[in-house]
Amino acid sequence: MKFNAIIADRVGELWYDSPPHPRLSLEEALKLPLEVDRAAEAGWKEMGILRDHVVGRGDRVVECGCHHGLTTIMLAAWVGTKGHVQAFDAVPLNAAVARRNMELNGIANANIYCAAVGGKRQIVNYYNDSNVVVKAGSVVGPASTIMITLEDAIQGRADVLKLDVEGCELEILESSPKLLARTPRLAIELHTDLLPRDGVDRVLSALKSRPLHILWEDGTFEPYSGQRIVERVHLFSY
Repeated sequence: MKFNAIIADRVGELWYDSPPHPRLSLEEALKLPLEVDRAAEAGWKEMGILRDHVVGRGDRVVECGCHHGLTTIMLAAWVGTKGHVQAFDAVPLNAAVARRNMELNGIANANIYCAAVGGKRQIVNYYNDSNVVVKAGSVVGPASTIMITLEDAIQGRADVLKLDVEGCELEILESSPKLLARTPRLAIELHTDLLPRDGVDRVLSALKSRPLHILWEDGTFEPYSGQRIVERVHLFSY
């Protein structure tokens, strides 16, 4: 698919603009329509898996950790006008850029919110520029934001939950078992380097009632059958 996007920082350039895409003026960009082709290359393998196996027309998707909203654009296009995406990011700049990227592509079926999603309501501080890690803090400062729970994020029905929350995935899964049981499809980026020593085992325990597929770092995608997980991976339940 083809769409317009603002990339607001160096992290975004490294993720989304290598090799570089054409630079356009705002006037030029607004003349170009969003182009959606579900059979086209998705760009990232994990997004192709989401498109082909997890997200369908009319779905309600909750995306925790949307950065500049490029994945949100793709999700909103795939669910269609009868579906909806609620997307969250902890960093005010990211949320502002994501909102503007929705406007640039005429996307009306996605809402962007500035909040971290975790295990409890609290004030947190974020670190590491735009690809952030959040930690609880007692002092409010320029790098502070609110953390909400999954129950706060999901109002009503959710068909798909997508988590890319830099280590907060464990506390989300453990704090919201009933809500997760009502959410039929999941896509989780598992940040093994940011979890406690027993974190992977606890994540798998929280998901033990679900069939899982796994995308390994080397690009292999297969049903998960109990292999040891050491490096960062993507887990899917559908």
